Amino acid sequence: MEKNLSLPRLLWVTKKQTLKQLHMTIFKHVRYIFSEWADITDPDTKRTVKNNLRNLIAFPFKKQESDS
Repeated sequence: MEKNLSLPRLLWVTKKQTLKQLHMTIFKHVRYIFSEWADITDPDTKRTVKNNLRNLIAFPFKKQESDS
């Protein structure tokens, strides 16, 4: 199964939600994009990318050094 990386341009929201609930709802829908971004830009990944991702910036997360 392959998903396309795309974000919606228009969102319909209800006024019943708080701003925090709205952010969490949006994050639940776009979390796949963040996980793909982190996986593709990881230097240790063994994954090959089929799409043309020339200007993809590095994911702003650094792994913590483990003491063990």
